[in-house]
Amino acid sequence: MVIEVRLMEKPVHVVLRAIEEAILGAATDLPQTAKQLARRSGYHIGSHFYDAINVLVKAARLVRTAGGY
Repeated sequence: MVIEVRLMEKPVHVVLRAIEEAILGAATDLPQTAKQLARRSGYHIGSHFYDAINVLVKAARLVRTAGGY
């Protein structure tokens, strides 16, 4: 999947990895903890998973809230 993000006000296309696509597929309107997202997306929680979450947050495709993501 390719998403468009803004970098210094210019659109940039980013190719998502499988883990990032799985996280987006597991995300819901209700906040979930990282552990819940990992379980629903079929991945184990760890630095690789948190890196993928950070990519999505920075690209404004996932929102970090007090209750989770």
